[in-house]
Amino acid sequence: MLTSPYLISDSHRQATLSDGKVVRELMSVRDLSGGRFAPMADRDTLRCHDMYGEMPLGSYILPQMTVVPIHRGDFGYICVGTEPVIEQNADFLRKGKFLRARFSEMIDGSIDHTSVGDLVVLTSRCHNNFWHWMMDSLPKIFIAESSGFRGDYLVPSTDRAPWATESLSLLGIHDTRLIRLSGVPVKVDRLYLPTYFCGYNAHINRDFARAYRSWLLERISLKSPHPGRRILIGRHDSASARRVLNQSELAMSLAREGFEQIYFESFPLREQMRIASEASVLVGGHGSGLTHLFLMPENGLVLELFPYRRQQSNNCYEALSTIVPHRYRALESHVMREGDIEVDLESARKILLEESVI
Repeated sequence: MLTSPYLISDSHRQATLSDGKVVRELMSVRDLSGGRFAPMADRDTLRCHDMYGEMPLGSYILPQMTVVPIHRGDFGYICVGTEPVIEQNADFLRKGKFLRARFSEMIDGSIDHTSVGDLVVLTSRCHNNFWHWMMDSLPKIFIAESSGFRGDYLVPSTDRAPWATESLSLLGIHDTRLIRLSGVPVKVDRLYLPTYFCGYNAHINRDFARAYRSWLLERISLKSPHPGRRILIGRHDSASARRVLNQSELAMSLAREGFEQIYFESFPLREQMRIASEASVLVGGHGSGLTHLFLMPENGLVLELFPYRRQQSNNCYEALSTIVPHRYRALESHVMREGDIEVDLESARKILLEESVI
């Protein structure tokens, strides 16, 4: 685990008060409005919406920035000079400001650094989660490349997000344009900040999300010789949470209806995407494997399996289903099993009957 070479404060307030040092407030959208902006080409009708407002689609360009690793060294913290300005992570824009001031760090100017010309930061607090990578990070490439950006991308280390490099290769981003987060600061001549909030807001950015989906499919050039596949997402017993305790029984029941159990993580990313592009029905426990519903042909069926009383606060895949769009159903575990899932087979079968799958 990388460690930060910086002094960590628990909050922006503490950083402001400790040792008499004053930390600059987080940069707001208003601060950016007078700066240089590169709009997305041919996307004049699209806007990027957040629950607190909207922005044009494109990239703000900030000169002479420094990106430093935050407290665990596994994602970026963007600074100017010696004062933190904005943290870049999955949440991106909140309440008119760039992110929340959970952490603040003072730069030690004596340590080594890397220098680049143009940079987009793809690392985040959540980049080791496949859903966040696909729905938080990769859309920034879509915006940046369509804004004329041809510089480098700051990406997580391979051990933190093994799918990152492969996904960028599939999108035509050569390895020579990648800078892997290594625990040292990156001094940037021009930092590009794509105006994309996060995947949790994808459903209120439907037009943009569908444009991003089309862009993905065009570049990956998937060929689907077996359309109409019915997929049950397998989850290994070694999973740390949300195991399907009666997965074998569920798989046997669904196999009689033409379902195949797929462990997506066992395949290279391109093969995962190809399988998803052939699926008409996707059944799986709440987790990153359901991200593949985004690449399924339109008007499929997604059945998400939840732990007991967990559906209310985990609606990201339901929201994603409305974008494609797909029919979406949810089924909660019928017994409490400490975050794991036990599927009521009759209830699952009833949903598939109602949706005319069986």
